[in-house]
Amino acid sequence: MSKSYVSTLIAILLAGAVSVAAWTGFAEDRKVLAKIGDVEITEAEVNMAGVDLDPQFAKLPPEQKKLAAIAALIDIKAMAIKGGEAKLDQTDSFKTRMAFLRDRALHNAYFESEVIQKVTDEEVRARFDKEIAATPPQNEIRARHIL
Repeated sequence: MSKSYVSTLIAILLAGAVSVAAWTGFAEDRKVLAKIGDVEITEAEVNMAGVDLDPQFAKLPPEQKKLAAIAALIDIKAMAIKGGEAKLDQTDSFKTRMAFLRDRALHNAYFESEVIQKVTDEEVRARFDKEIAATPPQNEIRARHIL
């Protein structure tokens, strides 16, 4: 394996660990922050939305991120209610998408419990060192151009 492949693999594993680990513990916080009709928006949902929607909120100041997550969830829940009333959840494309999202969530949960929690930093470092040692040395060329 090349150095860049190993580095990319480690980066993906770490990014997955951060996003999966960020979702743990959300179910415990059931404090209701907003309601849309009978539908409640909890602190746990706001925290999850903050993680899931974070790239969109990256440029916001930290104090505005929570408000943006609540506003996004209100919009999502309101549209979901309307989509349910229109029976869009009964379409084949919706059912296919939900099956995919379920599989992806199960994949992430399994990856968290069976890989992230069980692989130590020392094991990752040992594997990285082994892959680097097995990679044949290559000549590097450094070119500079002054304009």
